Amino acid sequence: MSIGFSQKLDYNLGGEFIAEGYDVVSYFNAMSKKGNTEIVYMYKDVKLKFSSQTNLKRFKANPETYFPQYGGWCAYAMGLR
Repeated sequence: MSIGFSQKLDYNLGGEFIAEGYDVVSYFNAMSKKGNTEIVYMYKDVKLKFSSQTNLKRFKANPETYFPQYGGWCAYAMGLR
Protein backbone atom coordinates (compact mmCIF):
# COMPACT_ATOMS: atom_id res chain seq x y z
CA MET A 1 0.00 0.00 0.00
CA SER A 2 1.25 3.46 -0.85
CA ILE A 3 0.18 6.63 0.89
CA GLY A 4 0.84 9.92 -0.84
CA PHE A 5 0.99 13.39 0.57
CA SER A 6 0.45 16.47 -1.50
CA GLN A 7 0.41 20.03 -0.30
CA LYS A 8 0.59 23.22 -2.30
CA LEU A 9 3.24 25.46 -0.83
CA ASP A 10 2.19 29.02 -0.05
CA TYR A 11 5.06 31.13 -1.37
CA ASN A 12 6.10 34.41 0.21
CA LEU A 13 5.84 36.67 -2.80
CA GLY A 14 6.88 40.29 -2.48
CA GLY A 15 4.74 41.75 -5.21
CA GLU A 16 4.81 39.07 -7.86
CA PHE A 17 8.34 37.74 -7.24
CA ILE A 18 9.75 35.42 -4.59
CA ALA A 19 12.45 36.92 -2.33
CA GLU A 20 10.81 40.31 -2.89
CA GLY A 21 12.53 40.56 -6.27
CA TYR A 22 16.05 40.04 -4.92
CA ASP A 23 18.49 37.82 -6.79
CA VAL A 24 18.50 34.57 -4.76
CA VAL A 25 21.98 33.63 -6.04
CA SER A 26 23.44 36.91 -4.78
CA TYR A 27 22.69 35.87 -1.18
CA PHE A 28 25.40 33.22 -1.55
CA ASN A 29 27.94 35.87 -2.57
CA ALA A 30 27.56 37.70 0.78
CA MET A 31 25.88 40.66 -0.91
CA SER A 32 22.20 40.65 -1.72
CA LYS A 33 21.23 42.50 -4.89
CA LYS A 34 17.90 43.50 -6.36
CA GLY A 35 17.02 41.53 -9.46
CA ASN A 36 16.76 43.05 -12.90
CA THR A 37 13.24 43.18 -14.37
CA GLU A 38 14.69 42.03 -17.69
CA ILE A 39 16.28 38.87 -16.25
CA VAL A 40 13.30 36.87 -15.01
CA TYR A 41 12.93 33.10 -14.71
CA MET A 42 9.95 30.96 -13.76
CA TYR A 43 10.57 28.04 -11.38
CA LYS A 44 8.02 26.02 -9.40
CA ASP A 45 5.29 28.33 -10.70
CA VAL A 46 6.87 31.47 -9.20
CA LYS A 47 8.92 34.24 -10.80
CA LEU A 48 12.48 35.05 -9.79
CA LYS A 49 14.59 38.05 -10.78
CA PHE A 50 18.35 37.93 -11.25
CA SER A 51 20.91 40.73 -11.22
CA SER A 52 22.98 39.16 -14.02
CA GLN A 53 22.88 36.49 -16.69
CA THR A 54 25.71 34.75 -14.83
CA ASN A 55 23.56 34.36 -11.72
CA LEU A 56 20.66 33.09 -13.81
CA LYS A 57 22.95 30.44 -15.32
CA ARG A 58 24.15 29.44 -11.84
CA PHE A 59 20.55 29.09 -10.70
CA LYS A 60 19.54 27.00 -13.70
CA ALA A 61 22.51 24.67 -13.14
CA ASN A 62 21.40 23.85 -9.57
CA PRO A 63 18.08 25.50 -8.66
CA GLU A 64 17.46 23.64 -5.40
CA THR A 65 20.69 25.09 -3.97
CA TYR A 66 19.41 28.63 -4.43
CA PHE A 67 15.62 28.39 -4.26
CA PRO A 68 14.32 29.71 -0.89
CA GLN A 69 13.36 26.99 1.56
CA TYR A 70 9.92 26.91 3.17
CA GLY A 71 8.49 29.00 0.34
CA GLY A 72 10.61 31.98 1.35
CA TRP A 73 9.04 32.32 4.80
CA CYS A 74 11.27 32.90 7.84
CA ALA A 75 11.13 30.58 10.87
CA TYR A 76 9.00 33.08 12.81
CA ALA A 77 6.41 33.29 10.04
CA MET A 78 6.36 29.50 9.77
CA GLY A 79 5.56 29.29 13.50
CA LEU A 80 2.64 31.67 13.09
CA ARG A 81 1.11 29.52 10.38
